[in-house]
Amino acid sequence: MTAVSAALPVLILTGVFVLQADSMLRSELSKRGQSVGLEMANNLAFAAFSAETVGLQEAANKTLRDIPDVAYVLLRGAKGEVLAQAFSSGLGKVETSKLPLPATLQSDPLIGEPFDLGRLTVLPVAAPMILEQQPQADTAGTALELLALGAEEPKPQAEVPSVKNHVGSVQIGFDLAMLDREARAAATTSIIVGLLVLGLCVLGAYLFSRLIAVPLERLSTIAAGIARGDLQQQVEAVGSDEIADLAQVFQVMGSGLQAMIGDLRTAASEIEGEATSILATSSQQSAMASEQASAINETSTTVSEIAQTSKQATDHADSVIQLAQRSEELSRDGQKVVDEAMAGMEKLGAQVRAIAQSITELSERTLQIGDIISTVKDLAEQSNLLALNASIEAAKAGEHGRGFAVVAMEMRNLAEQSKVAAGEVRAILGEVQKGTRTAVAATEEGSKRAHAAIALAQSAGSAILGLSEVIRDSSLAARQIANNTRQQTIGVEQIVSAISELSSAMADTLEGTNRIESVAGNLTHLSKRLSDLVGRYQV
Repeated sequence: MTAVSAALPVLILTGVFVLQADSMLRSELSKRGQSVGLEMANNLAFAAFSAETVGLQEAANKTLRDIPDVAYVLLRGAKGEVLAQAFSSGLGKVETSKLPLPATLQSDPLIGEPFDLGRLTVLPVAAPMILEQQPQADTAGTALELLALGAEEPKPQAEVPSVKNHVGSVQIGFDLAMLDREARAAATTSIIVGLLVLGLCVLGAYLFSRLIAVPLERLSTIAAGIARGDLQQQVEAVGSDEIADLAQVFQVMGSGLQAMIGDLRTAASEIEGEATSILATSSQQSAMASEQASAINETSTTVSEIAQTSKQATDHADSVIQLAQRSEELSRDGQKVVDEAMAGMEKLGAQVRAIAQSITELSERTLQIGDIISTVKDLAEQSNLLALNASIEAAKAGEHGRGFAVVAMEMRNLAEQSKVAAGEVRAILGEVQKGTRTAVAATEEGSKRAHAAIALAQSAGSAILGLSEVIRDSSLAARQIANNTRQQTIGVEQIVSAISELSSAMADTLEGTNRIESVAGNLTHLSKRLSDLVGRYQV
């Protein structure tokens, strides 16, 4: 589309010049014919009056030799008789009866209509030969007679006006074949120049569009890659314009995202490992609680078994206490990691908002550039009108305005080119605005993803907090189990009551371990989801 808009005015101007070239050359030939005819009429008037046929014939031959496009020269006397004639070799001998003298020829040269003469098409020009004569009054004798008689010297008489005598005419025929060759040469030259200007316009438009479009396409590709999770792309910020600033912002965003995703990936891996450990520990606690319940049931059979079982229960309770303490520490570490992840997500949201602000400023800059381009287009149109007025004034000036007409034509060409270039820049700015809108949409999508990640991190923090409370309850229950099992060693008589208390405690322990196992399973599921989320990004 850019090439077509650049080619259209060039082709139109070339066509107009080709169409006007023939009429301009014909007008120039008419003026030159009038000038040549008038000059010959003024120079040969006395020779025609004196009937110097030899001099007239030499003048006719000389005119035929000196002016290449003259086909014939015919010199006539006052009565229309032929005094001298000369014909070009391409025309040959022509009867003078075929070259009648215009009936309206009086004082100014006349240009006739072109007609075919022999093998040529000629443009006839006729000019009258006029000789001015100043009559002399015979006053010398009268003055002497008056002086002899003693009279006063007579006053000089008034000046007598000159008399213009028509002594003949000049007829010149110009060959239009040379005019046609000049018109074809001018048309060929204009077409070649038009094609060269067209090629330069198309090349300039292509280079300018690539200069703006290539960096934006590269940034668009990088933004699409970031949206897909590829953070390994490198952005080269070259220059100091708005596009370079946007590229630098993309580079800072990519570096920040890489660091943040790396931290999240490490934290997710640690959370997943700790959740797996907690799940294994809770499963082990559940199994141990079942074993303790079986041991308590077996204590009713034998006292020795009760003592042994109570000892084992004490040992297992100590292990449960240690595991519970370790689980509390892990839950605190998990809560700290989740807090750091939430802080990183908030930083990500701030960076995305900064990018959106930069893209909005770029869009406003493109709107300002569009206003400037409109002003340039208006100036080009005014320059075109001024050049057209200058061409009209140059045409009125005739020969003296030819150089000014050429300058006016160049001004019109430059104005049209400026108008076309302004239209092309406006189209390119439309593409830039479209790209900025796409980038704004991408940043909004990134902001939404950041908010979603923050919500997931908050959910993980809540789960870890609940797990910490469960672990504290388990630790308390384990301590109670240890106390109960130690009391079993006091005496056999307290076995029944001890077994009853131990059964109740074991029921609470089993319920707590089941809850721990459920929470650990949920934490493992959440940690896997977090790992899958950060695993989409390549750092």
